[in-house]
Amino acid sequence: GTGAQAINGTAASQTFNNITIAKTAGTTLSKGGSTTTLTCNDLTQTTGNFNASGFTTALNVNSTVASSDVTLTAGTFTAPLITNVTGNWSQAVAVTFTPGLGTVNFTGTGAQAINGAAASTTFYGLRVNKTVATTLTQSLATVSVTNLLTMTDGIFNTGSNILSGAANITATGGDLRLGELYSAASGLPRLSGAAYNITGGTITFNGAGNQLIKGLNTAGSIQYY
Repeated sequence: GTGAQAINGTAASQTFNNITIAKTAGTTLSKGGSTTTLTCNDLTQTTGNFNASGFTTALNVNSTVASSDVTLTAGTFTAPLITNVTGNWSQAVAVTFTPGLGTVNFTGTGAQAINGAAASTTFYGLRVNKTVATTLTQSLATVSVTNLLTMTDGIFNTGSNILSGAANITATGGDLRLGELYSAASGLPRLSGAAYNITGGTITFNGAGNQLIKGLNTAGSIQYY
C-alpha cells in the first residue's frame, strides 16, 4: 500500500505462509484489532516500515518450515516483546532496527546466522535456545546487546567479530564462542553488565591470538561454571 495499513481481526492469533512488506517508503504496516500473536514462515521487509510492537504475545517466524528467515532490506522494523526465529536474521545497511524492550529468540534446529550487509545491529535481549550442537553464527562485524544475553542450548559462535554492549549474561547451557582478539583491561566477554549468572554451559575463548578473560584482572571475581 501507499499509506498506513494494519493487520486486523478479532482472532488472538493469526498465521500466514510468508509475509512481505513492500510498501511505499515512509508508510507503515502495524497491528490492529485483537491479534496478539503473529506467525509466518519467512518475514521479508523490502520497503516501508513494519511496527510489530502491538503483537504483545509473540512474533513467530517459524510456522511450518525448519528454517524461517527474517530479511530486513529497507525501512524501519520495530520489534515486539518476543520474536522467535528458526532461520537467519539478515539486516541491510538501509534498515533501522528498533528493538524496544524486545528479545529475539534463536530457536532453530539447524544452522542459523546473524548476517547481512549492515556493519552492526543492536538487540535489547538475545537468547540462544537452539537444538544441542547446532550453531548460530555471527557474521556482522558488531552485535550489541543492551539488556540480557541468555544462553540456554546450542552454540553461539561470534567468530572474530565483536559482541558488546551493556547486557548481563544468563547461561544455563550451550556454548558461547568468542574469537575476537581483545586484551583490553575490561576483558572478554565484552558485555559490561554487572550480573553474570552462569550456572551451566561453556564459554570458549578460541581466538588465534591474545585474549584476556573478564574478571581475572579486577578486584573481586566473576564465577564461571
